[in-house]
Amino acid sequence: MRAPICADCLKTEDLCKECSERKEKGELSDLDVNVSRYLYKLEKTLFISNTDLVKTHDLGDFALLIVDGNIAPLIGKQGRMIKQISMDLGRKVRIVAKGDVRNMVQDIISPARLYGINVLFKDGSESYTVVIPDSDKKKVIMSDDTLRKALSTILDKEVTVRYS
Repeated sequence: MRAPICADCLKTEDLCKECSERKEKGELSDLDVNVSRYLYKLEKTLFISNTDLVKTHDLGDFALLIVDGNIAPLIGKQGRMIKQISMDLGRKVRIVAKGDVRNMVQDIISPARLYGINVLFKDGSESYTVVIPDSDKKKVIMSDDTLRKALSTILDKEVTVRYS
């Protein structure tokens, strides 16, 4: 498993000089460090060696984990592992597989369905409108503000959520 911090920092309580400098510059967050170390400990009991933690994002009540590779072991059978991770971190966790925009959005809004994603071009900038069926509004586990923030974070663009 690869993580945002180096292998030495995964094993120790203190950060090395290089990782400390990255943290001071804002490239690393406390959540990046804590989740990296937590997953490193889990690696001994779970088969997550083909899973790389790319980045974490703090969304208040939620922690968003961007992962490259196989995310199934982190979710576990019937979601048991993700529930355990959520309990251990003290907040709800959403795991998003790094990839195409549609799949990443679906990972965040799941179990709700995704009607579509519209790309809007205006004044030389680009933004997205994510369309979710109105009947699935109750299935989205995040508040509208948190959902917008999560989607804007992973897509690195302004996002509007519309139910229809």
